Amino acid sequence: MNFENIGESISLTEALEKVALYREAYPSTTNAVMFTRDQIDEILEQKDCIGLRIYFAKDEGSSLNTLVLVGTDSEGNDLLEVIKNRGEMSPPYSNYSSLLK
Repeated sequence: MNFENIGESISLTEALEKVALYREAYPSTTNAVMFTRDQIDEILEQKDCIGLRIYFAKDEGSSLNTLVLVGTDSEGNDLLEVIKNRGEMSPPYSNYSSLLK
């Protein structure tokens, strides 16, 4: 598979617009989830890993969304040996500085 055209850089203005539209559409859910570099590196260091797939998810009994992160191989298949969840969700953890907040 060819993944050369996946993802793109956007401006801060575009990012602010997209985040605002999301918050308008989903005012009562998670705005962001932060994972550490070590967590992401552990996924990316898997044999044959060429990318990262992020699934939207929900913890049972919670109204907030979360994320599940897995690596992907060159065929686009999920690598399921290392799976990450439980990043720092905002809200409720909102004591960080960002224009996107």
